[in-house]
Amino acid sequence: MLKKSDLETFVGLVRRAERQPAPSPEASPDTVLRGVPPSEGLLHRNELAWLRRSLKVASVAGDIPELAHRVLNSIVQELSSEGFSYLPLKHSKAWLDAVAWALANPAALASDHLPHPGEDRQWVVGRACYALRSRGYRVDIGGLGPDIDDETRTRIARQVDSLFAQIGGIDAAQQLCRIVRESGKVHDGMWLLGNVPTHIGQQSQPAVPFGWLLSIALRNIHALPSARDPANAWQAAVDLAIDFAASMDCQRYNQFDGVFLDAPDFLPALSESLIWRELFTLNQVPPSLLPTLRDAFLKIEWPDGTDVLQRNVDGLFRELDRVRQYVTDERLTAIPRALARRHFPLLWMHACAPKGGVNDGYLDPFGGNPRDHERYVFFQADGDRVIVLPSSLTAAAACEAIFRLVWSKADRGAAERIASDTIEKAVAIGCRAHTDRVHEGLVYQEGKTQLEIDVAVRDGQHLVLFEAKSKSLTANARSGDTMAFLLDYTNSFVALLRQLIRHERNIKGGLTPLARSEDAIDAVRITKVAVSPLCFGPSSDHVLAGSLFRAIVRARLHSATGNGVHVKTLDAFNKKLDQITRDLERLAHEEGAQLDLFRYSIDLFWLDLGQLLYALRRGRSLLDALSALRHITYGTQDFWTEAAFADRGGLTMRHWHPRSRDEFTR
Repeated sequence: MLKKSDLETFVGLVRRAERQPAPSPEASPDTVLRGVPPSEGLLHRNELAWLRRSLKVASVAGDIPELAHRVLNSIVQELSSEGFSYLPLKHSKAWLDAVAWALANPAALASDHLPHPGEDRQWVVGRACYALRSRGYRVDIGGLGPDIDDETRTRIARQVDSLFAQIGGIDAAQQLCRIVRESGKVHDGMWLLGNVPTHIGQQSQPAVPFGWLLSIALRNIHALPSARDPANAWQAAVDLAIDFAASMDCQRYNQFDGVFLDAPDFLPALSESLIWRELFTLNQVPPSLLPTLRDAFLKIEWPDGTDVLQRNVDGLFRELDRVRQYVTDERLTAIPRALARRHFPLLWMHACAPKGGVNDGYLDPFGGNPRDHERYVFFQADGDRVIVLPSSLTAAAACEAIFRLVWSKADRGAAERIASDTIEKAVAIGCRAHTDRVHEGLVYQEGKTQLEIDVAVRDGQHLVLFEAKSKSLTANARSGDTMAFLLDYTNSFVALLRQLIRHERNIKGGLTPLARSEDAIDAVRITKVAVSPLCFGPSSDHVLAGSLFRAIVRARLHSATGNGVHVKTLDAFNKKLDQITRDLERLAHEEGAQLDLFRYSIDLFWLDLGQLLYALRRGRSLLDALSALRHITYGTQDFWTEAAFADRGGLTMRHWHPRSRDEFTR
């Protein structure tokens, strides 16, 4: 396993080899460094590639000689890609031989020099680290990349917060809306906050962390402008935020970054997707979701004793229908406080932020206090004003407020049933816009076990399965805890994946009414859709989710520290993977055959409810709804950005109806 100290260790080896030149060994590094399992602490080639990237970042930041990066780059280039593991750096003799080989091969050393400004991710990250240090902030760079301690992150966040307070929260938020609007980052009412790679030949530029900055702006929504020079204050805040976000090394400047992952890449890629989510994205859903969600609430069977809750939920939807006249796609809207209280009493009670109490404990996006503004429709500002966010953000907050009301007013069992039934019913309603052949809650037997498919649609030789869970990200996961995020990932996507694959296996085994023995079942194409209430960020992107699935499905994770909580989390994850692997092996049919995981993952989707219903609404058929983006990627790892780019390029015309402005009502 790669360690933070490995960067310093490797630089020391290079300096030692320079002082005491040795003859180049006849064997290449791939032979000299090859480890023999089950030796502990072996390094995968990909881990050495991470160290290579960290060396480049450190070199750009001025910490180490450029030569150290060149040496490791030439070594890594010689290593096999066949899954072999290599000796850790504590085996200094073998590593000195490898370094001597690199130093004796000047052609290899020159094969990858430090880039010109803007040419790759490591250059941008290194320059951001240098810029933060120039402002007096401590940034360490080790084998795992840049590391900013809690105290320094808090200092940076407090500086941005102070500048936004001087600018005024409303003015700061409107400036962010202006950037979104003027840069064309709004499409069909949705903000395009994807991780957009730089085009070949263009200089790489770090992005504005909209999610974090809007959260800080809303924290100061009640603050009146006081800056003597608001333009300079704004620029200082944004420049600092951009450098901070870039130094977290979660942005992609290459559309192929993260497409091909191996088992050691799984946790880093998962962690990177979480960091991106918390810095750059915001919860949003298309406003057209709300009428469907309201229909779903009306059609489910409510548990006994929830009559008052049911009336309040319906009342919230009625008020939200009236709020639509005040919201826009791209700007904040201010309405009089008296009007908001008089016309929207339920929203005022259940979805109005207390004055001065928005994101109150939030500063550092990974400091343990996640933002809470995403539950509010109304924000009390200075004077007699109430602020409403743009339409997609308001619609997401409305969903959050409604489900929070359910969880707060019903007992846990009833609330869980209401939430799950509503999501499943909404999926079924979306499907019925295309076909009546929709199965809800389809129960069947697998031996002595009774199983249930949430929603299924059979259309000739095509079958679409939907499994939904009302599981969202926890506060611990959103604070940057990778193990907490893995637990949420396990209990959401991995659990749904396990159910979907199990259903597919049983369908092909003739155990369900969806396919009988007389069917040519091998000819039936089964599309599998996992549905979550809200987006988990880039990890749910079709391409990245498939890459993560393929990277880990035949591997297992183990704790290097023995931490009890980590061991429990990893055991739960591995247990589900074991179940998935067994089912996948049985799907291969022929003994010893391997399932083509790449082709299999093409028919696997992880969507949040808003994304799914949007696709169903625009699809020319149910299958077209999912096919529009099946084979398309711009590498942005964001559904809305992918859809916008595909629309603008005319690539969705075959499968989707032309886009139309979403409203709160049909």
